[in-house]
Amino acid sequence: MKLKLSSVLIAGAVLSFAGLVGLEVDAQVAAVRASPAPALPPTAAVHPGPRYSLDNLVNPFALDRTEKTDAGYVYWFFDKQFTGNGKTLKLSVVGPHAASHAPHHHVEDEFWFVLEGKAEFLIDGKTRIVGPNTGMYAPSNVEHGIKNAGDTDLKYLVIKQYPDVGTSK
Repeated sequence: MKLKLSSVLIAGAVLSFAGLVGLEVDAQVAAVRASPAPALPPTAAVHPGPRYSLDNLVNPFALDRTEKTDAGYVYWFFDKQFTGNGKTLKLSVVGPHAASHAPHHHVEDEFWFVLEGKAEFLIDGKTRIVGPNTGMYAPSNVEHGIKNAGDTDLKYLVIKQYPDVGTSK
């Protein structure tokens, strides 16, 4: 599990660096293709601020810190207050043939990465059954859902950024 979890955390970090939310990446790629990038001066190393330490930047899974749900449980590796900008990483475990909640939509983009089991992914009225090591994405305000399509627990990561964190709302 340690090797699988490490790979998944790396994948989450890559998604975070890729912009995590919004389709702004496509616009940025188009802009880069349209004009050459200017040469950038060397920059100084960036260090974590005082609110971060090695102890809170590393969060190993702990069963006793999970939150029970009707369908299984969740574990917040990083909740929406951790970074101050709403970025989250959560493990969701759903029992056989169950779903955490009904299909829905919201303003946040959302990514999932299946670790174990079979997931039925619903996006805009269409479904697909997927297995381990599969990523899925739901753009903002598009109906989506995920449920366990198998006879064993479904384990997947959820990567999301809540838009109202760190604002004056």
